[in-house]
Amino acid sequence: MLSLASQSGIPFGTFVFDHSLCDFLTDPWLSQFVKVPGNAARSVQRVLMAVAGVFIRRPADSPLEFDFIHYPTLYLKKLLEKAAIRARNWCHIPWCVDIDLFHPGESVPQGKLLYIGQVTQHKGVHLAIEAVGSLKQRNPELPLHLTIAGRCAS
Repeated sequence: MLSLASQSGIPFGTFVFDHSLCDFLTDPWLSQFVKVPGNAARSVQRVLMAVAGVFIRRPADSPLEFDFIHYPTLYLKKLLEKAAIRARNWCHIPWCVDIDLFHPGESVPQGKLLYIGQVTQHKGVHLAIEAVGSLKQRNPELPLHLTIAGRCAS
């Protein structure tokens, strides 16, 4: 569908929130059909999704070209560029907390870091772990606590 839209000449763009544009086989939605065991209907569904996966792969010599791409992290932008996905305009829209709506109370806990999200390498949870380790190495007396909340990808 993306390739057809690109070829149509109609301006279009996207917000990229994961790496599935780089590799359709890693698309979280499509991958559910491969992983879930089940009844005969689910098996047929998995076969159809696998066949669809063959057809939706874009040729290596046909890069996707967007009028604009909005992306939340520089990591994702680099993955897209490496996969030869192009855009006339790149717009970094970071995922963050709106501090006008959610602001610290009177007492802010010091030395506490909270990671909320999917616990996988591409989400960068390892960076939080490395950062706490680096800070503790530089200053062993510093009270630091890292809390990780999220599901581990299988």
